Amino acid sequence: MSRQTMPWYQWVVVDDCLPATKTTLGQDRVEPRPEWQPGQITLGRNMLAGLAKVEGDAVVVIEDDDWYAPDYLAVTARNLGIASLVGEGFARYYNVRERQYLEIYNAKHASLAATAWRSQRTPQIAEIIEGLDEPFYDLTIWRHVEDFALMLTQRFVVGIKGMPGRKGIGIGHVGGACRHPDPNLDKLREWIGDDATEYAQYRR
Repeated sequence: MSRQTMPWYQWVVVDDCLPATKTTLGQDRVEPRPEWQPGQITLGRNMLAGLAKVEGDAVVVIEDDDWYAPDYLAVTARNLGIASLVGEGFARYYNVRERQYLEIYNAKHASLAATAWRSQRTPQIAEIIEGLDEPFYDLTIWRHVEDFALMLTQRFVVGIKGMPGRKGIGIGHVGGACRHPDPNLDKLREWIGDDATEYAQYRR
């Protein structure tokens, strides 16, 4: 976030774990309670709590362990001038624990971690989240918002899996799901350059 070429107006951090994550850059903190317990999926509750704090005219979903190119916010802002829902469709996932990767050439929707929308869409998206029994909101959001711009690129976001902390629910978190081996981090370096060294320590 500190390297983004476009300054962000508000950074909302939603954290329902104990101990609470330390924040030092003036983020607006939201701490839904009761706190998360192993086996629970609290994504919907947490997203709704975070959306209630948003003051700006757009929402960009950022996952704390994923990698984002420095110009991600700038390009996203330009696309939000074209459509009310934007994202990057060709997903890249990398499991740093297993040192495996996966590329998905999805031309119909973006993952939630690579999705943004104008705030005028927030009531509709909040209603979608409230009405779903399963946590894969991205598919339904992209299915119900017709005014969208999907970037069919592989440049801006890498979904990082296998980090310490609670286990994720998306594709790639299960061992072997990313399939393609990358024992020396060659693919990760191709994707994110020297930032790969930051993730090299997280191995089985």
